[in-house]
Amino acid sequence: MTDKKQKKRRADDAEFAARIAPVVEKLEKRRKILHDKYLWRRKFLLRAALPLFLVTLGIDFGILTERTGINLPLLTFAAAATVLFWLTAPQRHYKKNYKKDVLPQIAGLFGDFRYFEDGRIPISEIEPSLILPKHDRYTSEDMFEGRYKETGIRFAEILLEEQYEVRVTGYKGKTKYRTEYRPVFQGLAVLIDLRGRRFSSHTIIIRNKTRFFEWIKERKTGLRKAGLVDPEFEKRYDAYTNDQVEARYLIDPVMIERIRALNDIYSTDGISLAYFDNKLLIMIPSRKNMFEPANISIRAVNMENLRKLKQEIAQVLRLIDHLILRTES
Repeated sequence: MTDKKQKKRRADDAEFAARIAPVVEKLEKRRKILHDKYLWRRKFLLRAALPLFLVTLGIDFGILTERTGINLPLLTFAAAATVLFWLTAPQRHYKKNYKKDVLPQIAGLFGDFRYFEDGRIPISEIEPSLILPKHDRYTSEDMFEGRYKETGIRFAEILLEEQYEVRVTGYKGKTKYRTEYRPVFQGLAVLIDLRGRRFSSHTIIIRNKTRFFEWIKERKTGLRKAGLVDPEFEKRYDAYTNDQVEARYLIDPVMIERIRALNDIYSTDGISLAYFDNKLLIMIPSRKNMFEPANISIRAVNMENLRKLKQEIAQVLRLIDHLILRTES
């Protein structure tokens, strides 16, 4: 990195710290109050929980068993759930304060951006990308939406799950089936809307698979495998397109470096992209909750964590910068 870029980054970090510090300091005062409340509740329960559960167990296996014939500690289970809910209430309040006060401020640092805790990108807008895995349920949270250099952008944490049936033995040995879900994708979805500019092709980039998978992908999507300009990148990723010329133009060396940078900053190796219509969809797999506060026992004034979040978002914006240049030239 050149000295000029280093100075600019240090200046950006200083400005970021100056703007976000008052908000974080206010959150830290609130965290201390809630943390003290949490510690008091935990201390109280260490003394009161055992007598409480001895009483509920006595009722469960005494009065309730005699009257209902059910030999299960139902009252004890209910009491334990209530106690746990009461104990963790300060943690939930802290998380709510963080998302209400800090994340909207971070969103504003990037310009005309807003934060929605329960926001979601409509599935109808990302399904045509052809890079979503088969799924039966779609959930989302923590969406940022706004404009960057006249380009629309939305990104949110999403979870895609597939449904399956589990065979269980029910009452008196009767066989039943229970519906459950398992994740097929968990992470960040970034949808970039180029507004007036459109791609003439449909091009996707996905993690390298087997030759059989390549054949299936071509048959399923109607796209053909594209040759990439970087042999090392091609060992890890496959590209499919219906316009070989535009695909090579879009997936140029600079874009490949941007994708590698996203891989590094998000500590993943399975990013997928799709150029379609006037949109670019980026799917970044991650098991962690990206927009959650630290544990209530950890100081809220942790600028390093907030800087990392800023860098993750800024890396996506750098990719948009290059995309705008390619579509305008």
